[in-house]
Amino acid sequence: MQKVAKNILFFFIVVITFVVFGQIDKNFSAEDVTSRSKAILNSIVEQVRKTQKLPVMVDNETEWTSVSAGNGEFICKYKMLEANAENINKNSFIVLMKKHLLSSGVCGKGNNKNAVLARGIDLRYMYYDKIGNLIGSFTITSQDCGF
Repeated sequence: MQKVAKNILFFFIVVITFVVFGQIDKNFSAEDVTSRSKAILNSIVEQVRKTQKLPVMVDNETEWTSVSAGNGEFICKYKMLEANAENINKNSFIVLMKKHLLSSGVCGKGNNKNAVLARGIDLRYMYYDKIGNLIGSFTITSQDCGF
């Protein structure tokens, strides 16, 4: 599970934060993004869809299947290709994934703060098993990151 979390984090930070969210800084004012308007979130989602060509494999066990916008959240959905939700301790899985993402830099640091989180848009991660049953989800907020 730690390998999956590490690979998801690496993929998310490298590809999304620096490629996509870097573009958000250039294309949207802070006022537009912090308004949490559905139109702005949908624009961010479309940028990700254009650059990422989802679904994409994160590692040999995890597929990043989609992104969407919802009520002030940027939502990323993942499918665990070998997992069965009935056989997973869901609470432990979610706690481990969130803790690992937070400790591994999803928030960014100093002047390189995650552009989406810094503007008050939350990141929601949703994980599904191999047949589409929800394993669990969690949200990372700017408060989780200390800004």
